[in-house]
This record gives sequence, structure tokens and C-alpha cells, in this order.
Amino acid sequence: QLLWRALDDLEDVSRLDCHFARLVEAGDLDAQLARAWTIVRCVDYWLWGLGVGLTHDPVKCETIIDWAG
Repeated sequence: QLLWRALDDLEDVSRLDCHFARLVEAGDLDAQLARAWTIVRCVDYWLWGLGVGLTHDPVKCETIIDWAG
């Protein structure tokens, strides 16, 4: 959710790289695993959101997946 919320505050999606790096460092996480988990969670939420008729969140999911992929 920290990455998700940052998307609203950033003017440029490319700034997600910096934000993601800070999150990984602060959490002492493996960057590859964190990126993979981000993709899994976004795809899961994207599909659920489309199924229940959400319109804004699936667009955010697509943006993050495009960035992470």
C-alpha cells in the first residue's frame, strides 16, 4: 500500500523507482522479491477490481504493473 499511495502523490511514474528503492531499503527487503510481490498483489487486486466494477483502481494497478514489469 505504501507504493500504491505514493502513486497519487507523484507527478511522474518514473519517480516510483526512487520511492520503491527507499521502501526496500527501509524494510531491508530483497528488491526482486518485493517487485515480484508487488506485481502479484496488483494483478490480484486488478482482477478483483474489474470484477466488481471499479474504474479508478484498475488503472492504478495497470500503471504499477507496467512500471514493475
